[in-house]
Amino acid sequence: SIEEQGILEPLIIRPLPNSTYELVAGERRYRAAVELNLKEIPVVIRELTDQQALLITLTENLQRDDLNPVEETEGIIELLSVSLEQTSDEIRQLLYQMKNALERNQKQSLPARDNDIPNGDLAQSDARDNDIPHPDSPTEQQIQSLLSQLGHQWYSFTCNRLPLLKLPDDILEALRQGLIEYTK
Repeated sequence: SIEEQGILEPLIIRPLPNSTYELVAGERRYRAAVELNLKEIPVVIRELTDQQALLITLTENLQRDDLNPVEETEGIIELLSVSLEQTSDEIRQLLYQMKNALERNQKQSLPARDNDIPNGDLAQSDARDNDIPHPDSPTEQQIQSLLSQLGHQWYSFTCNRLPLLKLPDDILEALRQGLIEYTK
C-alpha cells in the first residue's frame, strides 16, 4: 500500500543527545520505505522521555493486526508495567488481587450457602488481599483505562488472557506460531 499510496501516517522520531534521532513509532513503515527506495519519509519529531517513547512504541505495537494472543498479552503487561512503574510480575499479581477481591466481594454479597468459603479461609483471603487498591484508586482506574483503550476489560483480560503466560514453553511457542488457538 505504501508503494501505491505513500506513507499515510508519519513516523514518530525523537532527538537524542548525540545529534541523532531514534525511531519511536513506524518501524514497519520505515522498513517498507527503505525497501521501496523512497527518498523522503514523513516524520513527526517529538521531545520524549525514555518512558514516553516506550509507551508510544508499546501502544503502536499492540495495535498491529498480526499479533497473536500471547504477544498481545505480554505487550499489555509490559505497557501496564511501564505506565505504573511496576515490574511485570507485580502487574500480574495486582490483576489477580483485583480479580480475587471482586470475586470475594461478589460472594459476600450473595446469601450464605453450604458450599461457601469457610470462615477461616475467608479470613486468610482478607489478610492476603489487604494491599489491593480500592476500586476508585488511581492505580485501578489507570489499569481499567489502559485496557479499555486497547479493547479489553480488565476482568476478562485477567481471567482469559493472563493465564496464557503460565503455560509451558512448548504450548506458548505453538500459540505464538498459530498452531493452536488460545481458547483451546
